[in-house]
Amino acid sequence: MVEIEYSPVKKIVVHEIYRYDSKEELTKRLAGYSSGRPIFWCDGIVFVYYMDDSDDSKNEYLKGTAHWSTLAYAEMPKFASSIELEEGMFKGVKMAVIDYNSFKLFKDFIKWLKTSKQQ
Repeated sequence: MVEIEYSPVKKIVVHEIYRYDSKEELTKRLAGYSSGRPIFWCDGIVFVYYMDDSDDSKNEYLKGTAHWSTLAYAEMPKFASSIELEEGMFKGVKMAVIDYNSFKLFKDFIKWLKTSKQQ
């Protein structure tokens, strides 16, 4: 039988954090740069993160440390499957939101984010 080993991420290193005043402000920022990338939601926070794709970071990931080059987030107390902008030059832009509330890694991260000085 094949040997199977589970090796989850043990540590997340975030290099840049940007907090937005509203989910709409976050969505506006992403609308200008994103190519259909979804926004994630967990425990009252919507966020996006970008993995550092350097060779060093890839090697670290295999050892259990994920490097997020950038995290952008805003508060959104209740889950909704999308955020649609209703005014300004991005009026009508709609971005998907994916519920990550059942993932321990992200619940732990959001708990840290809420209690850290980054909030």
